[in-house]
This record gives sequence, structure tokens and C-alpha cells, in this order.
Amino acid sequence: MSVVRIPHAQLRELCLNYPAIALAFWRDGTVDASIFAKWVGNIGRRNAKARIAHIICEMAVRSEAAGLGERTGFQPNVTQEQLAEASGLFT
Repeated sequence: MSVVRIPHAQLRELCLNYPAIALAFWRDGTVDASIFAKWVGNIGRRNAKARIAHIICEMAVRSEAAGLGERTGFQPNVTQEQLAEASGLFT
């Protein structure tokens, strides 16, 4: 994995010159906002079992999308502590 730092001014210029790139950034931001809204509801409204189930389902779908398994069978590489932190159950 590589991380590249791009100054804001250059990024704005790129988006002005290439509207399709600006649209891709917009769509990515919209997806992130949707996921964030879902997680706020997940933490605030669900009991512990439902929170953990939601995390496992999301991991399954993402593993399948990444080609690391299928949603009906994948190897989760996560500890109980990490699950507790992700679900807001860690104290």
C-alpha cells in the first residue's frame, strides 16, 4: 500500500480540469457518509448481539468484495477485543 500526499490546490485544479474525477470523489464521500449514518444507528439503537451480527455481516460482504472469501464463509482475522471496540461494547 502506498500513501500519496496531494496539496489541496492541486486537487481542486485536477477536479476542475477533470469533472469525472470530481464526481468519483463525490460518490466516494456519499458512500462514506451513508456508512457513517448506518453505524451511528448501529451503535445507538441495537443491542449487543445485533451490533456484533452487523459487524460480522459487514466483514463478510467486504471480504467477498475484496476476493478474500464469500459472505457465507470467510476467515475473520479479528479478536474479541477488536469486536468489542468496533461495536461500542468495550469499557
